[in-house]
Amino acid sequence: HSKVMQVGDTLKFFRDGQTLGMSGFTPAGYPKAIAVMLGEHVEQNKLQGKMRFRVLAGASTGAETLDNWARLDMLSDLYPYQTGKNIAKRINAGELNFKDVHLSNYPNFLSYGYYGDIDIAIIEATEILPDGS
Repeated sequence: HSKVMQVGDTLKFFRDGQTLGMSGFTPAGYPKAIAVMLGEHVEQNKLQGKMRFRVLAGASTGAETLDNWARLDMLSDLYPYQTGKNIAKRINAGELNFKDVHLSNYPNFLSYGYYGDIDIAIIEATEILPDGS
């Protein structure tokens, strides 16, 4: 299927300043492969602070994703939940815009358009069938 590709081949879709939607609610359901690849790309190519994203996440993610992105200065904004020492450090230093929103309100705010448009959604998939479904 034309939409099925290797993780590294998705890099061409990501640009500085985009708003990314990211699934997740604890380590069981947050996206790992693409988020980790983006962090590795930024670190290996010394793009810290040059490839930053506004992230609308489902909730907590693992240290190897958003907290690593904070370490690499890849986050300009983060909603509605944060966890991780690098994220907290950037928020407290005024380097990362963060808005804490009760998770029960977040889906409505998101669907009403309070956060604007999402450029790319990164979601965890457990299986993709050969027809792309």
